Amino acid sequence: MQVADSTQLATSATLGASTAIDFGITDDPAFFQILSANLYSNQKLAVVRETLCNLWDAHIDAGITHIPGFVHITADNKLIFRDYGKGIAPENMGAVYGTYGASTKKNDSRSTGGFGLGCKSPFAYTDSFRVTSHHNGVKTVYNVTKSSVETNGKPGIIQIMQAPTDESGLEVSIPIEHADHYEFIQYIRYIVMHGEMKIKLDVAGYYASSSKELLPVMGMAIEVGSYSLASTTWYNDYMGDHEVFIRYGGVVYPALDTPATRPALDTIKRFMRIIEVDRIMVQAAPDTL
Repeated sequence: MQVADSTQLATSATLGASTAIDFGITDDPAFFQILSANLYSNQKLAVVRETLCNLWDAHIDAGITHIPGFVHITADNKLIFRDYGKGIAPENMGAVYGTYGASTKKNDSRSTGGFGLGCKSPFAYTDSFRVTSHHNGVKTVYNVTKSSVETNGKPGIIQIMQAPTDESGLEVSIPIEHADHYEFIQYIRYIVMHGEMKIKLDVAGYYASSSKELLPVMGMAIEVGSYSLASTTWYNDYMGDHEVFIRYGGVVYPALDTPATRPALDTIKRFMRIIEVDRIMVQAAPDTL
């Protein structure tokens, strides 16, 4: 998504200013734990939403939206997301996965991200996860961790191995609890549906019947002002007890009642009363929220 330039967000100018001291973010493990664990109110949902959106953004960027991405829940409790995009060059891995606020999507209206937070979302659920990048004929495997011996107890990205490959794309492998399989499957289903993503799901073990060659999508048009009243299909309790939802990019958000949103919400709710529906999803324009 388009993200506002930092100069547009300035709130102060100081007359007579001479020297300015920049802020930074410490790599202290305790602070990093607070930043990663408390960033999302629903950690498992965040892992699925952010990682799936990154997967699909990689297909959009590579022009391969006709090819399904792949999500796999293994018998040994790994949640694996695999895209077939361009992968990440080794020299760019630190900038992408090791820097909060750094993003390759800040000026891309086609993508969902823009703040460099999504790829770190697994840290909301786990202390470490594995990333495998297939880029320009080289496969590189990394361990991404909140704290490691190799980095003197600080967060780090540790390269494990490199080998030749004829594949492309990125694989993110996250260890999960067996008791969480069903909840992760439900989030995957709804995020794929809302985002109109082409995704194959393969589940091993007790929930193997959840496997699908292609997960279902809403089929709601992406034109601004398109809407869906079929909430029995796209609504789930985790979304909260709201009447109006906004699809922005590939993600659905509740439309909160604020002074800024009230005029538009009042119009939508009048329409809902006329046609006698309880919930509606409306498509927003890119780069508007």
